[in-house]
Amino acid sequence: MAAAPTQIEAELYYLIARFLQSGPCNKSAQVLVQELEEHQLIPRRLDWEGKEHRRSFEDLTVRVHYGMGLLLQLYIEADLQNYL
Repeated sequence: MAAAPTQIEAELYYLIARFLQSGPCNKSAQVLVQELEEHQLIPRRLDWEGKEHRRSFEDLTVRVHYGMGLLLQLYIEADLQNYL
């Protein structure tokens, strides 16, 4: 069994799914979202006491507003770092 993803990995999976939803790969996005929920790979939320709770992909999408271009922006910044 694979190790649990880090917070950054979970957020990256989320961004990839959102990126796929915004283009022509809706079926791929649906499969990815199902697997994210099945394997509990969606970033957890913290309550006011600091306790972690599971959430659905839809709940995360409604409550967290990443710009749709964030994944592309992160890629460009990472690629630019290779040249520095």
